[in-house]
Amino acid sequence: MTMVAVRGATSLVEDSVAELDSAVPELVVAMLESNGLHADQVVSILFTGTPDITAKFPAASLRGMGFTDTPLICAQEMDVKGAHKLIVRVLLYVEIPGDLRELKARMKHQYLRSAAALRPDISSNKTGQ
Repeated sequence: MTMVAVRGATSLVEDSVAELDSAVPELVVAMLESNGLHADQVVSILFTGTPDITAKFPAASLRGMGFTDTPLICAQEMDVKGAHKLIVRVLLYVEIPGDLRELKARMKHQYLRSAAALRPDISSNKTGQ
C-alpha cells in the first residue's frame, strides 16, 4: 500500500455552523468521489481555516459522515494581507495500492466554490462553482 495526499479547498458564504456543515462534507465527498476513493482508505485529514472562521472546527463538520475513528486535526491559516477570506483547506491522506509517482500524477485535487481561484493549476474543478 502507498500513502498519497489529495488537496482541496472550499469557501464559505459566512462564518456559521450551517455553512461549515454544508461546505466541508461537500468538499471531502468531492475529493473522495473524483479519485475513486472510499472513507475506509483515509488515513487522516488535516484541515486549515482562515482566521475569520470561528463558528466551528471544520473537522467537527465531518464527524457526522462517519469519520469517527479517523484522525482529524484543524489548524489556523496564516493571516496574510490580501488573502482570500472564509477558506477551508483540506489535506486528505489516503492509503491505496500503486506506485507513488503514478498515484500522485493521477490524483484530482478539488477546489470548490470561489476557492477554485486559489489553485487553478492543479484543481480538477475548472468552473469555480
